[in-house]
Amino acid sequence: MGSGISQMTFWYSITNGDAGILKFLARSGLGNLHLRPDLNPREILKCPRPRVYYPYMTPCLFCKIIAGEIPAQKVYEDEYTLAFLDIHPVNIGHTLVVPKTHYVNLYETPDETLSRIMTVVKKLSVAVKTAMNADGINIEMNNDPVAGQIIFHSHIHIVPRFSGDGFKHWHGARDYREGEDAEVAQKISVAL
Repeated sequence: MGSGISQMTFWYSITNGDAGILKFLARSGLGNLHLRPDLNPREILKCPRPRVYYPYMTPCLFCKIIAGEIPAQKVYEDEYTLAFLDIHPVNIGHTLVVPKTHYVNLYETPDETLSRIMTVVKKLSVAVKTAMNADGINIEMNNDPVAGQIIFHSHIHIVPRFSGDGFKHWHGARDYREGEDAEVAQKISVAL
């Protein structure tokens, strides 16, 4: 590993998701992990939305890949975007598409950047499906720890799918109660 990678600092809340993030990063060989010294877990727990405390890595893993400081199997690069193979693929050919400018997640990524990324995602999806002889493709973006985000640099997954690969789509905990769907649609519309 290059210099500077052995010490990384994380913000994190005390949740099962965050423990999983730290374990993943430790297994990835990223060196010694330590908590930010000024972080008081009791203050986090008082926060009305404690799960919004992201585990930030200093420096960002994907930024180091973009800079060429950490190796990756690159499959595409242009002025704004980099795509490379996921080191823990759901299926072989699982590709990540990232903006070269650091944004934590979808919420922070500018519309223009998202448009550029999605153009690349479309082009790469066809290439991944063809190259891997896949039966289908899933496009995924995890935002926040509760949704499975473990690297806090905006990125989109292109996952090749195969008949009988064993992966199932998730199912909701319940259906809408009578009239609840209209209430939820209204809440979302008002939040725009």
